[in-house]
Amino acid sequence: MKQYFILQWKRLARILPGALLILLILCAGAWLAMTALLHSDSADLLQQKFPVALCGTAEDSLLQLGITALQELDDTRFSIELLTMEEEQAKQALLSGRIDAYVVIPEGFVYGALRGNVPTMDYVTRPGNVGIAAMFQKEVTQVIGDILLAAQQGTFGVADALQGNGASELANEQMNQLCLEYIELALLRNGSYSLKNLGVGNGLELSDYLICGFGVFLLFLLALPFAPAVIRSDLSLNRLLTANGRSPWAQALTDWLVFFLGYLLLLGCAYIATAAIGIKLPFGLPGLLPTALLASAATFFLCVLARDAVSGILILFASVISMCFVCGCMYPISFFPETVQRLSVWLPAGVCREQLSQTLNGTPTVMTSALLAGYSLFLLCGGILLRGKRILRDRRAAL
Repeated sequence: MKQYFILQWKRLARILPGALLILLILCAGAWLAMTALLHSDSADLLQQKFPVALCGTAEDSLLQLGITALQELDDTRFSIELLTMEEEQAKQALLSGRIDAYVVIPEGFVYGALRGNVPTMDYVTRPGNVGIAAMFQKEVTQVIGDILLAAQQGTFGVADALQGNGASELANEQMNQLCLEYIELALLRNGSYSLKNLGVGNGLELSDYLICGFGVFLLFLLALPFAPAVIRSDLSLNRLLTANGRSPWAQALTDWLVFFLGYLLLLGCAYIATAAIGIKLPFGLPGLLPTALLASAATFFLCVLARDAVSGILILFASVISMCFVCGCMYPISFFPETVQRLSVWLPAGVCREQLSQTLNGTPTVMTSALLAGYSLFLLCGGILLRGKRILRDRRAAL
């Protein structure tokens, strides 16, 4: 098997120059993509105000006072630009994209609210709007549902309690005092909770998360250049070796070992290249080896299933792209539906991403490590078994 190993290594060595070129292209593309995601117009978005129109009775002084309070005192003034418009004017502005939403405040809203009867307000936005307008809708709904109704219950409850206990003369004064306290609570509601940034995945910052995600993506892509050498449409040499008493499974294991050594060589070059251009990876090369083993085993398994190089490379490329996307390697997994998030942790690319994230956090779990080892062993043994059985089947067909 030593001569077979040397022969396969020479065959693989002819691919290495092209693989190195592909490596440079992949590293440059991944670096540009990650830089674009990290340095997008997020800074502008933090300063941008999103226009929302309020349509109500212009001559209602109390309503205008409330709008002024929202514009000058409430925390929404930092992200929302409140405009006052007529309803027809607001419709045209929404259709033309000049505003994100508008709220129709019915006539007599303040008069009814002061007496405990809150009329329904219409909130109008574009179909399928899930951006800042939807966030504003949720905020307004929360304020009305949680604070306004609770404030009404409290103020009218105080009045009823005082009147029921013979202190009617104190009812109006206490109602007004409690109402002012509720208004202060509503305007300063940001002080009633604390904000903690939990990161976008496993407590990682966006930059570290993208390094782990794109790292997994590159680990799978780096195996693609070796696919033509691993995919076999002609097994005549293997048939000859089998006829001379060489185990077909030993040949399959040698095929994977040659592929894995070339893959590790390319991975080492990638690690050196990233360090040379100033990209400091948060984990060392040994930390990449477990995930590299799984990536190589999965690639070998798919290559064994392929019958020719063209279809095999297309299937391999499509599988890597789709799996890495679904597993959150190109985009934070928290933006995907919950069903996709639960599925991703069981896919090979998702297990690799979790492993790198936990390694970076210093909190590796037994479950992730067991899945990583199990997938690697299963795919590697499956690839060797299938390649060996195919060699035997091809030899019997040739007899």
